[in-house]
Amino acid sequence: MWAGVTRRQAYDRDFKGRDDNIGEHMMSLKHMTRPFLENPETEEVLDPEPSILNPEGSKWIDFSHPSSVGTSKGKLRVQLALLSDDKAERLPAGPARSDPNNNPKLPPPERDAFSLGSPVDSLALLVGRNRLRMVVLLLCSGFIILAVGGVFMFIGNDFLSAYINQAITGAGP
Repeated sequence: MWAGVTRRQAYDRDFKGRDDNIGEHMMSLKHMTRPFLENPETEEVLDPEPSILNPEGSKWIDFSHPSSVGTSKGKLRVQLALLSDDKAERLPAGPARSDPNNNPKLPPPERDAFSLGSPVDSLALLVGRNRLRMVVLLLCSGFIILAVGGVFMFIGNDFLSAYINQAITGAGP
């Protein structure tokens, strides 16, 4: 039996262009394959095993990225099960949520949807909340700068016109 490694990768979902690798995690399976080698009757090994403190039998793993080693890019809650060939044939499971969707049953993901009734939220789904905040801040700042500049231009134009009129007419205070 081969003691391998699992590799989990997380990608963002872009509507335009490539999806970007957010992070990845590598986990050795050596500790899980040992029980199969020691006892050929072993049918299943869970990592981690369910317990009183962890009834779901899951653990959190950190994702990192090769460009920033040692910096956590996020966490993923996982449970890994290795099955014997006999048990895997008795309990088939389709890839992802394809049929048969059992062992374990994977519900559809809960995702936000586009809505014409909420265009700001729909825009935030497209460009991301942080980028949307930055764009709104830049637009507001630009509007304020234009408004203040416009007021100064109108007031400055009035003062300049009055000064030119006084110079032409020779009227003084």
